[in-house]
Amino acid sequence: MILLVFEADFTDLCIEIWIIHCQPEQQLEGVQTRNRPYEAEAPVRMDAQGTMERKGKPTDQLIDNSIDVKQCKEYVQRLL
Repeated sequence: MILLVFEADFTDLCIEIWIIHCQPEQQLEGVQTRNRPYEAEAPVRMDAQGTMERKGKPTDQLIDNSIDVKQCKEYVQRLL
């Protein structure tokens, strides 16, 4: 998890930091999908992941995941 890199202050080991930004509804859906048997824990897991603002501060690239999937893939390809 990228937040562990920040919390352990290991960002100097990274060449670049990319963060995927999504809306809270998308984040909740992702957590629920990955942890289907534990859907009730989703809000707790989201809190543990931190806010998008917290994740986005020390980043080189902020990728907006709320756009069309095709556009998002094209954007990432350009970055690569």
